[in-house]
Parts: sequence; structure tokens; C-alpha cells
Amino acid sequence: MIMDAFYSIISIVGALLLPLFFVGGIVGIIVYFVKHKNQSMTFNLRTFLNMYFYFMIFLIIITGVVGISLVIKSSFSYFWGVPFSYSMTSPVPQSSPTDYISGSTTIVKVNGVDSLCYDTKSIVIDGKNYCFDTETQKRDMITGATIVISMIFLLAFHVIGLMLNTKVQSAVIIKKVYLFISLGIYGIATVIILPMSVYMLFDYFFNTTDISSYSRSIPGAPLSVAIAVLPLWIYYLIRTIKIRES
Repeated sequence: MIMDAFYSIISIVGALLLPLFFVGGIVGIIVYFVKHKNQSMTFNLRTFLNMYFYFMIFLIIITGVVGISLVIKSSFSYFWGVPFSYSMTSPVPQSSPTDYISGSTTIVKVNGVDSLCYDTKSIVIDGKNYCFDTETQKRDMITGATIVISMIFLLAFHVIGLMLNTKVQSAVIIKKVYLFISLGIYGIATVIILPMSVYMLFDYFFNTTDISSYSRSIPGAPLSVAIAVLPLWIYYLIRTIKIRES
């Protein structure tokens, strides 16, 4: 339930604010050119190419955050246990021998009764049996690492292209809009995710309910996002302050 509320908040805020920031950025560019219409401005292919580079860098970094979060989430499960990052279920008692059993179903004895883990395997934590797909950790790690490595190459390519294409008068305003949008998005994400992560972290360690209970927090996912987003918020805040002072 806590995770559902968390993702609901993120979805609502993202749906409301992301379009607002993009529209605000476009309006900012238009206002800038209107105010400087009497000046000699070069608004040509190089300017549009500059917009493309900043837009792609923005998307690449967001995609990279997803990859980093997956790697951190999976790493948490190896260091602090599977329940820290993933939800698990309890084995279901086999009511009759005719219960459907597929090739990926695991049969485990729980208190002397045959119980089933559908499409998962049985793992033992604190002397109790739980159902969990042990391949999930590896998939998240591999997927996250693949995304991160791919985004590093794409980011380097676009940053080099941007550096070779910044000698246009409109480059400064485009850069300011990019910094403002990035600062706003990562700042809002941090404000939402960081308190939620801290709450779920404390709940995880102090909640005495069974780890398969829906009321038990799983802090690995939000905490991994917070760790990936917080440095970006600080970075863009410093960059924005510097460009404002200059």
C-alpha cells in the first residue's frame, strides 16, 4: 500500500509538472527572442541543433537515472537482503494434489504441509519460507548496467556535439532554459522521494510485521532513486547559481 501511494504521488506530480516545465521553457525562449528582436540574432540550423543536443542530453540523463536506480536497487538486495528491495509472497498451501503445477512452480514443505510457489522459487529468510524469483536481482543488475553504459556513450557523443556547436548567440538562453527545467524536475523529485525513502527505511527496520505483508515497506526502490537524483539536483543547483551570477 505504501509503495502504491508512493508511485501514485510520483505519477501525479510528473503528469502535472513535466509538461509545465517544458511549456515554460518554450515560452522563455520565445520571450527572450521577442525582447531582443531589435538585436542581431542568429536563429538558424545551428540554433535548432543546439536545442536538439540539450533535449537529448536531458532525456539521456533521465534514462541514466533509471539504469543507476536499478543497479543500486539490485545491489541493496545483495547487501541487505532481498526484502529490502523486492516484495515476496508466502507459499500457498496445496489444497489438493490436482492443484495446477507448472514447470516453474516450486513445492516446499511448510509446517509439514506441501505448499506452492507459483512461477518463483522458495527462499529461506530467518527460518521462514518465502516465494521469490531469484533471477529478478540479476535481471535488474544487468538491465541497469546496460542502460548506464549505453547512456554514457550517448551522453559523451551529445556533449561533444554541443561543445562544437555552442558558438551561437542563442546558446546562452537555451542553456539557461535547460538548467532551469533540469533543476526544477530533479529538485521536485528529491523533495518527494527523499522523505518517502527515509520514512520507508525506518518503517522497514522497525516494523515487526511479516516481510511478506503488504503493510511492510520496501525501501530499496525509492531509496535507490533518491540516491541517483539527489546529486543531480545539487549539480544543477550549483550550475544555475553560477550562470546566474555570471
